[in-house]
This record gives sequence, C-alpha cells and structure tokens, in this order.
Amino acid sequence: MRAARPVGAGSGLAATSSESIAALRLAYKRSPAPVKDDQTYYDRLQMYKGEKTPEDLLRSGGDAVTVATLAYGVGNWYLYTGGEDEAKAVFERIVTGPNWMPFGFIAAEAELARMRK
Repeated sequence: MRAARPVGAGSGLAATSSESIAALRLAYKRSPAPVKDDQTYYDRLQMYKGEKTPEDLLRSGGDAVTVATLAYGVGNWYLYTGGEDEAKAVFERIVTGPNWMPFGFIAAEAELARMRK
C-alpha cells in the first residue's frame, strides 16, 4: 500500500492505462465550490483533472509545507501514471527541503524507502 493516492483513486490502485487516467480525470470534472481554506489541495485536484500541469505546481512556490504538499502530489501523480523516475526525482527534492514535518515530506521518505527495496 502506498502512503497516499490521488483522492478517490483508492489505496493500492496501480493502474496506469489511459482508460484509468481518463476515468480518474472524469471523476474530478465536477468542479467543487470555491476554495476558501486549502488552495494547495485544490491545486492538486486541478492537476489531476488536467487543468494544471505538474510543472505548474512545482513552480508555484510558497512556504515549506506548501512546497512539500504540492510536490508530493506531483510525485504521487507521476508514480500513479507510470513515471517512476520522475516521481523519484520529485521525492528526492522534497526530502532535501528544510522542514521534515509536512505529510508530503514524510510520505516522500516512505516512497523512496519503498523504491530502494
């Protein structure tokens, strides 16, 4: 089981077919109400929907928690869609960050440990 998956994808789901990705994006097509509390997770949802690119999220900046959260979402997306090398590079970038407390940092460490096995 992975540390996390895109919301709604279900843990342990490792489908990489274009049909699975299309189905996941379709599930996110229903735009939620305007975001007031957590733009970071909303930005990740927009990436899952194809409205933002992974690069958009990685370039967006912010404090250490925001950067780790967005980057983990990108790494997870790469991992989910079959881009293990890209995922590993993003996870390694996260764990060189200054703050070890965000979930994204801890989850990136767990993903990297799994990749080493």
